[in-house]
Amino acid sequence: MKNKMKKAAVILFLFTSFIFLIAQSSLCIRYASQGLLIWFEKMIPTLFPFMVLSGFMVRSGLSAKLTFIFFPLTLLYRITPAMSYGIFMGFFCGFPMGAKVISDLLETRQITKKQGEYLLAFTNNIGPAYLLGYVFLLFNEKYIAITCLLFYGIPLIYGLFLRLHPFYRQLGHKEAKLIVNQRKEFPPLAHCIYEAILGSLQQINLLGGCMILFNCLQIYPQTMIKLLTTLGVFTPALSLLSPVLSSLTEIGGGLLQFSQYNDSYHSPLFFSLIYSLLTFGGLSCLCQTWFILEKTGLSIKSYFFHKLNQSILIFFVLSQVAKMLQ
Repeated sequence: MKNKMKKAAVILFLFTSFIFLIAQSSLCIRYASQGLLIWFEKMIPTLFPFMVLSGFMVRSGLSAKLTFIFFPLTLLYRITPAMSYGIFMGFFCGFPMGAKVISDLLETRQITKKQGEYLLAFTNNIGPAYLLGYVFLLFNEKYIAITCLLFYGIPLIYGLFLRLHPFYRQLGHKEAKLIVNQRKEFPPLAHCIYEAILGSLQQINLLGGCMILFNCLQIYPQTMIKLLTTLGVFTPALSLLSPVLSSLTEIGGGLLQFSQYNDSYHSPLFFSLIYSLLTFGGLSCLCQTWFILEKTGLSIKSYFFHKLNQSILIFFVLSQVAKMLQ
């Protein structure tokens, strides 16, 4: 029965999408162009170099030789140096580098599956380059230091508390020793560069395809808003419905809609809502992470659960901070 319902839902979705593509082709083209521009102008310059560099370091084993840099993380979280590298790259380089680094570390057998699940729970976040170079400029952010501290501090603290959970309590060096003997030898440097570039091109193209596709799906919330307006049930109180639904579909397009309310940006509701949605990332980010982790065996449901928890935490904490800053 459930399978039939799923098939019916998929057929209905595909049919309505086909109708929208024909009936509102100009709107679909605009959304597709918007997603393409965000990907080309913002995502490729800020992500692709990091993807290649990180892929090369993991495949060549150089990341394991830089353990002294990540010693504070190793000590604080009581984890292996390879895991510390995953945390650093996930936060410094940003989404979807967190998922890609975890995938690379698993592929080269530098971490275990349980360690990968732990890292995935809090490291796959929007990167500082995207936050500083796109989000803050879009909203003329005044409290940059405080916002960055809270936006990245909450996931880091979440990871510390998660370490106390019985399932993640045994993640230290003892477990890492189980895979040392199974780990394959690192290939020549030239081959590492080749694999890093090839893998990064595949991932950045996948990211772009998801951004374009899911940005087009903004047509669904827009159609819903038009329907509610036509029926006379759309009120000013529901004005946030469009950017929220668009952000849940594709965060970049949703942020552009939020930017129309710049005068209300520092109100507790807007401020906390925007960064809560940024933390979650939307369906586009969820699918990209799912595709990257497809061959790793890591649970996308667990990732969704932890992202939802952090989004709720950030919403409540930032709403209180926004009230204090007013």
